[in-house]
Amino acid sequence: MRRYPERPPAHPFVKWAGGKRALIPFLAPHVPDKIETYIEPFVGGGAVFFTFADRIGQAYLSDTNKDLITTYQIVKQDVETAYRTA
Repeated sequence: MRRYPERPPAHPFVKWAGGKRALIPFLAPHVPDKIETYIEPFVGGGAVFFTFADRIGQAYLSDTNKDLITTYQIVKQDVETAYRTA
């Protein structure tokens, strides 16, 4: 297993219309401590994913907005460059 240096938890980097952030207090009591596979068909800003990311083994994030998904892929590959060019 690859070990990565400790870094602070990630947070949503965009606010998204119709986001699920307001639902998190209602969802949290029902989310298990360990999630083997997480599938998010409408990730948007990713509030739910980022809130529970430390519990997730494997995640599949998708959205109908191709530009948004491309942005997530760029951030995943090279967050430092994405940050500097934003």
